[in-house]
Amino acid sequence: MYRHAQVLLQDIPNLAYIRRSATNWGGFGLVQATLDGLRMICQKNDFDYVILLSGQDFPIKPKETLKDFLLENFGISYLEYYRFPHPYWRDNGGYDRIRKWHFMLPMKKTWVTTKFRNGVNKILNAAAPDRQIPNGLSPYGGAQWWCLYQDCVHYIVDFLRKNRAFLQFFKTVRIPDEIIFHTILLNSHLSKNIENRKLTYVDWNGPPFPRILKNTDLAMLQKAPQFFARKFDILDTPDIFERISDTVIKYRD
Repeated sequence: MYRHAQVLLQDIPNLAYIRRSATNWGGFGLVQATLDGLRMICQKNDFDYVILLSGQDFPIKPKETLKDFLLENFGISYLEYYRFPHPYWRDNGGYDRIRKWHFMLPMKKTWVTTKFRNGVNKILNAAAPDRQIPNGLSPYGGAQWWCLYQDCVHYIVDFLRKNRAFLQFFKTVRIPDEIIFHTILLNSHLSKNIENRKLTYVDWNGPPFPRILKNTDLAMLQKAPQFFARKFDILDTPDIFERISDTVIKYRD
């Protein structure tokens, strides 16, 4: 699939590929892939904003509308965040995600392997003392999907370059992509320019969680204030992106 995508997208001039990472749900791979992308972007240093999206996201506003919004609020970053204890996280408000050790075993995720992994982690944590985030930082968490101004992006890359122990710590944190970037930025001098807001619409009224958006959601997406939405599944609704382009964005290149 990866090679096939490269062939299909080979005519796009401003498309770059980072090294591939194993991105198991809840593991460090998602952080590694994101960080590799941020490092590449910082090396080129020709950007104002970085927006993190997944392959199951899609725009629900014309790109001109997003551009105008960012220009009107230039220098502001957008990141959903909560200071721990997180009001919606069941694992002790998120504290167990960082205080306990969480090892991701290199096995395909099934009901059996999940039970086995959880059992191994439970045994290890029964003997290990609780941990604290390095550098004395206060933990923050929130949605993985964000829109960051260039100063925040450079700060993340520079902070993790200088604080290797901090990065190493998060390799055994549960769902670290929802904590590491939030904690770095909200403990920094840049926090005053971060608005607690998501630019991606997500519906958690599943199952599944998040809910897969369908053609019956088009009217709702037209009214949504966000600029992107997720999750979509083209195997379930093959024409969903075309329908959004025609009825929600009402714009075509």
